[in-house]
Amino acid sequence: MKNPHWSFISILLLFCCSALAIAYWHNPYHPLLIIVGEDSAGTWLSGILLAISATISLMIGMRAETWPWFYLAIFLLILALDERFMFHEQTKTALLFAFHSKISLRWVYELPVLVGACLGVLILKILWTYLHKLLLVTLSLLGLLSVLFDVLSLGVFWEECFKLLAEFLLVCTLVLKAKSAD
Repeated sequence: MKNPHWSFISILLLFCCSALAIAYWHNPYHPLLIIVGEDSAGTWLSGILLAISATISLMIGMRAETWPWFYLAIFLLILALDERFMFHEQTKTALLFAFHSKISLRWVYELPVLVGACLGVLILKILWTYLHKLLLVTLSLLGLLSVLFDVLSLGVFWEECFKLLAEFLLVCTLVLKAKSAD
């Protein structure tokens, strides 16, 4: 096999599309629920993509013996756990009920998302020298669109689509980086 990294990316793409197709097949009357919602196939795929990215980052970090990869692995693992256990949604709810009558500024309720986005920017800054610039900028823009759609309540479907695309592109970027590190 000449290019195993492309084979992995192809298999992962086939897996993601198959999971979404099977979810649609089981629920064709509510296709939006395939991607939207905490119990959706989209959320499940998001957690898987983040866990795969964390694992690849850890492998690159162990091979290269550089700390930025471990920071990325920890950040991605926390995001994967957040997908499963909804930490930031619970924090937003707690903020909403704690300050509802006292603070009318929307950004206060969005602090968990904004903090996560700021940490993401810090991670991107750290990894700027290690990853392909065009792929990094593209996945950053997709992640930014996801955060904007979340914070501004512009549509949860597009928020989730942008997030899934960014996470899939991150896996692809890390697979290509792991291949070049050989």
